[in-house]
Amino acid sequence: GETGETGAQGPQGEPGKSAYELYCEKYGYTGSEEQWLYDLLNGNLTEKKQYTVAFDSNGGSDVPSQSVAFGEKATRPVSPEKDGYAFAGWYVNDEKWSFVGYSVTEDITLVASWSKVYKITYDLDGGVNAPSNPDIFIEHSEVVVSAPTKSGHIFLGWTYTGQSEPQKELTLQNVSGDITLKANWAFAKKSVNSIVVGGQVFRGHDPNNPVFSPSLGEARVHLGIDIAADANAPVAALYAGLVYQIWDDPMMGTCVAIDCGNSIMITYKNLASNLPENIVVGNEIAEGQKVGNIGDTAIMEWADEPHLHFEMTIKDELVDPMEYIEP
Repeated sequence: GETGETGAQGPQGEPGKSAYELYCEKYGYTGSEEQWLYDLLNGNLTEKKQYTVAFDSNGGSDVPSQSVAFGEKATRPVSPEKDGYAFAGWYVNDEKWSFVGYSVTEDITLVASWSKVYKITYDLDGGVNAPSNPDIFIEHSEVVVSAPTKSGHIFLGWTYTGQSEPQKELTLQNVSGDITLKANWAFAKKSVNSIVVGGQVFRGHDPNNPVFSPSLGEARVHLGIDIAADANAPVAALYAGLVYQIWDDPMMGTCVAIDCGNSIMITYKNLASNLPENIVVGNEIAEGQKVGNIGDTAIMEWADEPHLHFEMTIKDELVDPMEYIEP
């Protein structure tokens, strides 16, 4: 074309654009101007047909279509949005479209795929949630739920509808609706000396292997632990709670059971019969408050040194107290 004061004149007389620039704009040519001149002189230039890439958002927000030259790649658009769903990609005939790997060779319509989003609610019972725990679950995904924390407590695990046994390590899969995760707690470990000052555990919890009892003259399993201490030494409540039951057992002597909450029950046995006046069924008892004194009322263990027989249940199942008490 002609050259004037306004610069190169294209074939349509557009000021400021050369034939090379116009060709690149119209046909998507990507070579240099020198290469273009070479291809032009040698008959190598062919027009690239333009195709339409349409986007069907499948109920989501609108996405504009694109005009793409044959063999070129479509540009990944901004992901659409849809209430209650997470965008899962663009598909053609059930195959996910790759904007990096696939070239356009015909008119196509890309259809949005969506995954349902469900809400996760946390019932922490006074605890603090882990920062990494999400508040949504995306359909067909996996979510690892981390343990929360609570001062003075041990995390037992999560429970939810259909899962009554606490799970410390929880991975959510195949969730089909909103879900509430409940944190279950036990009190943190305390020392034996917080129960009886100077106490020493001399017989552990073993529900499977009978041991010889000098008091009974026979082998029996031992449920709970025995804490040796001076006769009449004061016994303190390991945890706060409510006095649940007081009774005189024919074999284990004077017994006091305290409901500590969180499905935890602690029973103090072989106590002296003269209990403190405030140890009455239904009364609240504070952590460290006196429950009674070490006695010799347990006929089943009369041959042993002065001691407290200590039992612990969680969800009505006897557990080894040493999992929650430090020597």
